Amino acid sequence: MADKKLEPGKQYPFGRRSEGQDPWKLPRAADVFDKLLKKSRHEDHANNINSLVAALACVISRGQLSLHRVDENRLEYNQTSPFLDLSPLYGTNKSESDTVRAKDGTGMLSPDCYYDIRATFLPPAVSALLILWNRNHNYIARHLLLNNERKEWKEPSDPNLENGITPPWLLAQDDQIFEIARAINCVQFMNVVVEDFLKILCGLSHTGPGSNLNILAVVKDLAQVAKGKGHTSTVEFSLLHSEWSSLFSQKDVQAFKEKMAVFSGNRPENISDMMPREFNELLHQTTSKNPNRRQWNLADIRRGSNSRFKDQDLAHILYEATERAAGAVGARCIDSCFRSKELIMLERARKWKVGSLNQFRKFLGLKPLKSFEEWNSNPDVASAAKSLYGDSIDALELYVRCGTSSCAQLLIVPLAWSTG
Repeated sequence: MADKKLEPGKQYPFGRRSEGQDPWKLPRAADVFDKLLKKSRHEDHANNINSLVAALACVISRGQLSLHRVDENRLEYNQTSPFLDLSPLYGTNKSESDTVRAKDGTGMLSPDCYYDIRATFLPPAVSALLILWNRNHNYIARHLLLNNERKEWKEPSDPNLENGITPPWLLAQDDQIFEIARAINCVQFMNVVVEDFLKILCGLSHTGPGSNLNILAVVKDLAQVAKGKGHTSTVEFSLLHSEWSSLFSQKDVQAFKEKMAVFSGNRPENISDMMPREFNELLHQTTSKNPNRRQWNLADIRRGSNSRFKDQDLAHILYEATERAAGAVGARCIDSCFRSKELIMLERARKWKVGSLNQFRKFLGLKPLKSFEEWNSNPDVASAAKSLYGDSIDALELYVRCGTSSCAQLLIVPLAWSTG
């Protein structure tokens, strides 16, 4: 976390290197969703992956949280850093982190809260995981103060307040403990990402020696990326790892519909008719209505008098997520309630002039696809794609690939992430 390139509060431009495509030659985004992405009925994941995988994926990389938060005023800029710095919990700068900090000299966060309101629109397990990282931060901060190795910190108490105002020395102490606890918490989060997530995606065993992956290492050997040194958020990565909606369990999808209905005033079955502009406005309105993160509730559970959720309630949410199977991935596996979000991402990819699927495969040193049938073995899907993009597979957009590749179901997972 001491990398000099990481500057809290600084926005990082997305790295891009592609020829792009002519947007006027591409099919309507709505037609792409309706013919290639929208599902007609729910199916569980073929490998029985549990829905906690989707929740962890959302915390790590979904187009809502850790690695991707687009500046709506400057779409070419990413508001989060390219590092796994738990920005959904802490925010991306001092003013954001102040909304979740206790500021009482202990370096702790306010109980069971997090910064990013987008998590409230996701499955409850996402918020439960962020709350666990909140508690882990506070555990670290508390022990830092108790150990007080340099004997330079004092235990805060009410008499330390001067006319109801926290004295400067106590605020300075709070900042010191907070920053150390955050750094430790983020490193532990990185270890979870490497050992419990990346190893799964790579098909490595979840037991035995560590993977020895250093996610903070600077890539030096790829000549193609010489223009982007160090860690850079690429639009391709953001698109490839922003789509986890198909993994949502049937219960999570229904919960999303009901929550959107409450916020928008629509009926759950009409959420799919919401236009992208209306969806964005709803997110902004929801944030402005209740900006106090310390008062947010989680699903149908409420905070106690100590502002904390009951341990058994959080445990129940995570247990249920572990027991429920995630949704299937591949062609036509995204519920219609996510239509607005999908259209936003597809149009955004076009504004970014992201290259085609084959251009991206060539960049990675992979063999370009020769036909739509090679891309997807389902004749109906291949035919629908051909009707949208013409006879050449070279016209197929990268973002569309994220939800339709027929090999997507072949994700290898250990028993720890499976149900049954």
